[in-house]
Amino acid sequence: MERDASNQGFPHLYLSEWPFRTVPDDAFTKVWADRQQVKEHIDRLLWRWSRVENSTIHLVWADLGAGKTHTLKHIRQRCLDQRHLGIIPIYAVMPKQLRSFLEVYQAIMANLDLNALAEAFARVYRATSERKLVDGWFSYVPDAISALRMMQSDRTQDRLLATEWLRGTKFARRGLDTLGVTRYVRTTDEAVAIVSGLTRLGRLAGQYRRIVVMLDECQRIGNFKLAVGRDINIGLQTWYDEVSIGLTLVLSFGSGEEKFVRHLLSPELQSREDHLRVSMPLLSKSEAVNFVQDLLNHFRCGDVPSPWFPWTRETVEAVIGHIDRDSGVTPRVLMKAFDALLTEADFQIANGGQFAISSGEAIKLVENSLRGWEDEVGE
Repeated sequence: MERDASNQGFPHLYLSEWPFRTVPDDAFTKVWADRQQVKEHIDRLLWRWSRVENSTIHLVWADLGAGKTHTLKHIRQRCLDQRHLGIIPIYAVMPKQLRSFLEVYQAIMANLDLNALAEAFARVYRATSERKLVDGWFSYVPDAISALRMMQSDRTQDRLLATEWLRGTKFARRGLDTLGVTRYVRTTDEAVAIVSGLTRLGRLAGQYRRIVVMLDECQRIGNFKLAVGRDINIGLQTWYDEVSIGLTLVLSFGSGEEKFVRHLLSPELQSREDHLRVSMPLLSKSEAVNFVQDLLNHFRCGDVPSPWFPWTRETVEAVIGHIDRDSGVTPRVLMKAFDALLTEADFQIANGGQFAISSGEAIKLVENSLRGWEDEVGE
């Protein structure tokens, strides 16, 4: 779709925004280039989540730089844009340091909108006795009720204190006394009990029909002792088992090999996996060409003289053929390579008005930009 170029940042390139980004912002997660099969998988996931009440577990795996993080954030953005689906998405990253499920809990809670759940709690609390709440949802951690009630305080400091307690922050006795709780969250069982109760809470209040927790970089489980991985598996499994309706766990792994992913998951957790999953193999040459073209088209503005401007199709194909080496290429390498090419074009056109580059010159420029990326380029 053509865009108004009157107030765009790169009219001399016929681009409304910079299309090649190795570290994209949240707005860029709306963009989707090529990978039609992956997009179809995402469409099916959203369709299933909006129509089936049962809790689900889905796996995502891909090689380094293949786009799994962008995919998860794209799913998150689509959920936010389509409020009618009734899905609250959470994107979190598996911590680099792990001792138990508690660190995973802290990462998830740091990205959860606790204010929205506190409002849901207030609505339910007005219609339900405290005893029923404690017995039904938070019987194992009744302190959670105190924290949720404190979230309704008129004092900002009280609300911040309650938020930090729910996120698993350690407290001195004075802070605990202010909240009216006995201790901070410190075990896997307590963490699971809280997230299970909160998952049910929003659904009962009519806040949403499903919470989708996307946990990225799950391959980090393999960096630690078996006991740590076992505790994380048990925590995720128990959470899933306790919330049979309205919970989805999306576990994402930075590995292109399914057998490695399976090695990190317990048989019990694998047996609960949904049949819908997402894998992202490396892009073929033709897919890589489509990827670049889709990105250019998405940000086009004005009457562009050529679909491949500021290059030619031949130059684009030559560069992709060089970095592909018959083994496939990742979106991240493409982003890096064509960011370098577009930067050169931007400088020359903005300062001289002319830009021409041969395939050989483009390949040499790209080689310089990709030094240190040999593992991802496949050399």
